[in-house]
Amino acid sequence: MEQCGLDSLWFPDHIVFLNTNWIGLDAWCTLSALTNHVKRMTLGTAVTDPLRRHPAVFAQTVATLDQISKGRAVVGIGAGEAMNIVPFGIEYTKRVLRMRETIQVARRLWTGKPIDFHGEFYRLNNAFIQAIPCNRSLVPIYIAANSPRTRKVAGELGDGWIAQVMCPEKYRTDLKEVYEAAEKADRDPSVIDIVYCSNLSISKDYDEARASAIAATKQMFVWWPKQLERYGAWVDPSYDWNRLTVCEDTLEKCRRRSLGIPDEIAEQVSIFGRPRDCVDRISEYVRSGVNSFLFEIQSPLPESYDLLRREVLPFFAD
Repeated sequence: MEQCGLDSLWFPDHIVFLNTNWIGLDAWCTLSALTNHVKRMTLGTAVTDPLRRHPAVFAQTVATLDQISKGRAVVGIGAGEAMNIVPFGIEYTKRVLRMRETIQVARRLWTGKPIDFHGEFYRLNNAFIQAIPCNRSLVPIYIAANSPRTRKVAGELGDGWIAQVMCPEKYRTDLKEVYEAAEKADRDPSVIDIVYCSNLSISKDYDEARASAIAATKQMFVWWPKQLERYGAWVDPSYDWNRLTVCEDTLEKCRRRSLGIPDEIAEQVSIFGRPRDCVDRISEYVRSGVNSFLFEIQSPLPESYDLLRREVLPFFAD
């Protein structure tokens, strides 16, 4: 990936995932290990949650990765998914407020100075940590937000905003909410990095690329039914990630439910095709306000990296 010219590597922070054969390694340990092999790319989570770690432990963990990587850590954080929380008896209420407090506490602890914090969920008295980000600079925090409430937090507190399963037209609409929240918080909206997390399938064979992208995107809509409703379709909401826990057949049940989602809706929010098709599609998102892209690559990796390196990334070199 680094040789290909990509700028960053993001790792999912899950205890479990839908595929029960998945190897659920800890994201932070894995990213730390990768610093021995990845010398240029920034390293982040896509995404962690505010529920499984106390903000002080979270701040220490992130600062440790930043030290080990010499200032290349970045955080993607969301409100959390039930699969990583509910089976383990962890409190799963008021998640957006907990995320807000986690971000506030971590940033203050990263200064290295003792702090007092009296929030609804966390209370710190003369507390400090001794793991500080490189050069005492704050680690960028990107907020994954697909709802009005979380988009507001992204505008108020985020260094970046990450969204999924969005078409360019809806990006323009939702981006206004992020910018309005930033302005109300007396922030310059232009400092927020606008990120689209998209399935990417690139191949010399257009039909092959389309098929793999559409299948993956339709399954994502099963997990994000409220997003699907915005395109005029419906899917069983019991598989929403906000309530879904994992059993042996969960992945197969999600796959079967995805078959009923129209292909044309999945096409609207995917990036796929030959290199020029991908360039054109990425450009549409750029014109909608997107600054950066998080690609979940669905096509065979060696060919994908080669085509990205030779025929896509040079187009966006500036």
